[in-house]
Amino acid sequence: MTIYIAREATKLWRKVCAETSVELQLLFEKWHLLLAGIVFQYIHGLAARGVHYLHRPGPILQDMGFMALPELGQDKGYLSETVFTCIFLSFLLVGDLFAPLYVD
Repeated sequence: MTIYIAREATKLWRKVCAETSVELQLLFEKWHLLLAGIVFQYIHGLAARGVHYLHRPGPILQDMGFMALPELGQDKGYLSETVFTCIFLSFLLVGDLFAPLYVD
């Protein structure tokens, strides 16, 4: 049993090393794209902070959703959280149940 585990461990280590070397080669080839992404993300952060600083609050916009379902208020806030939790957990459960169908 230990021989089998050791053999699988060396296979796994070889695969990790091979994947790491491929990823490093890609990084060395495409480093300029990564740098451009970091620069643009920094510019986006500066712009977002600037817009946030210049923002002046206006009147609250209304739409049909708020008219049909008004705000629950602080005393019934748990109801909204409960519904959200049930929907979120149901998506996780369904995703886990059907995940084996999509594996190659």
